[in-house]
Amino acid sequence: MDLPYLSLTNHFYYKLLSPYRLFATGIFHDLLHEKELEMKLEEDKTLYYHGTTTLSDNDRIVMANIDRLKELKDSVIKFKDIDIGTFHFSKLYDYLPSSYDVWLSAHPSDHATIDWESIDGSVLHRITKLSLSVVQDTLTIVHQLGRLTGLKSLIIQFGNPYDWQQVMFAIQNSKVEYLQIDGHAVNCKVFAHNLHLTGLHTLRLNNCHINDDMVVYLANALPDSTLKIFELADNNIADRGAATLASMVRKSKLSSLNLNGNDITAVGLHSLCDSLPFCTLKELQIGGNRFEEEEMYYFYEKLPNSQIDYIMFRNLKAVPKEALIANIGKSNVQRMNVSISLKNMGRLLQAIQGSKVKSLLLRFEKDVDTGMEILSRYLPSCTLEELLIENALGIGITNSSLIFTSLSGNKYLKFLAICEVEFCRNQVQVISDYLQYTNLTSLRICSTNISDEELEVLIPGILSSSLMNLNLSGNYEITLPGISHFIEGIKHSKLRNLAVPNQFEIMAKEFNREVREILGDHSLLRVEVH
Repeated sequence: MDLPYLSLTNHFYYKLLSPYRLFATGIFHDLLHEKELEMKLEEDKTLYYHGTTTLSDNDRIVMANIDRLKELKDSVIKFKDIDIGTFHFSKLYDYLPSSYDVWLSAHPSDHATIDWESIDGSVLHRITKLSLSVVQDTLTIVHQLGRLTGLKSLIIQFGNPYDWQQVMFAIQNSKVEYLQIDGHAVNCKVFAHNLHLTGLHTLRLNNCHINDDMVVYLANALPDSTLKIFELADNNIADRGAATLASMVRKSKLSSLNLNGNDITAVGLHSLCDSLPFCTLKELQIGGNRFEEEEMYYFYEKLPNSQIDYIMFRNLKAVPKEALIANIGKSNVQRMNVSISLKNMGRLLQAIQGSKVKSLLLRFEKDVDTGMEILSRYLPSCTLEELLIENALGIGITNSSLIFTSLSGNKYLKFLAICEVEFCRNQVQVISDYLQYTNLTSLRICSTNISDEELEVLIPGILSSSLMNLNLSGNYEITLPGISHFIEGIKHSKLRNLAVPNQFEIMAKEFNREVREILGDHSLLRVEVH
């Protein structure tokens, strides 16, 4: 029995089901007793196991079935990457295929059940990602880091204080490239002293109570490190720390620096911006600090002479029009994540026109309909390849169809997302009517008020369009019969991937069989439940 994409969780609800992918809980009974769940293996072979913090009766049933599954290991266990809850690890590790990677998450109540010393070293070598969350017996696990010779990613979130010297020593002797620490008072001096001895490419020290005195150690260690991504969000870094970072970033290999949520004023902002023409940074995040909004003009003035290709800003009101238009158009910026007032909407779109920007995530502050009108006037001649419109939750939209009518003849835009909005009147009908006139290959309409009736209205438009990916997740007014009818209607379209809303009452056997019957054995369409 070849099983593509099997997920086992302790919550006993089904997360992803399709003719080729079975993403389910409570699956052991079906595995061992239901012949109709035998399927042909297509692509990914993955077993995901998501552990919980308590060992319930249902968990014990799962563990009992793990023992039964071991008996079928030669014919069933054909997976590539494995993500399992730690208290099941001691039961599971001894039959995992030797070539497969393991992701291991340690939680408060389950870490003590692992008999680390009894686990074979060859199994520990296959753990590539370790996540420690509010774990009490930290020293025991830190001592095991030296045995995790294949570890590439380590995440430490909250919990008791760690021996950071031992952590860094273990990382020096490992292949860890990604280190994330949240909610700990880290010893920056120890980190800095050992940083150049590691192979870290990403270091995330968020909410770690780092101030100006402490960040100096880290900044001075940057030039000799291999870091590409450095995050220091939600700390206590002020202007002196920003100035030190700005100086050392020039000598480093950093491509991304995140200083969101600190105490930096305009003085520190200017120091950082002055370094942009002389460093390798492609991304600088500095929102939520203590400078006034109009000070951001200095950042935009430096863009043309920098390597920055991604910018994100919120509630942009005071930045002068010329700062946007003159500098974004001359810059290397390719991706923008923006929350903006209608007053500056036209300025932003004018700035993007003729620039290198290919991806725009746009959040409206209010009056979404007017924003849609302004946007629709810009779209016919825009060169964007991706447009995401989000965070208008609960706002009724009557002009969303203008986006689709204005795309007629646009040959650039391939990906469009309209999320967290409420469609009014016949908007879905207009969307369906105009899909065939767009060049969209991917469309996300998520967390809206689309119903079964409106889902049916979309069918003709999808059949005549070039869409290959459609995401309808979060539309909880859609029912399972509506999903089934929709799948029947679009099965001969160009769609290859369809994501539909997760319904917690879905039964794996019934729904999966129904979808297979609708699509047939040779369909290329994948249906995922999100």
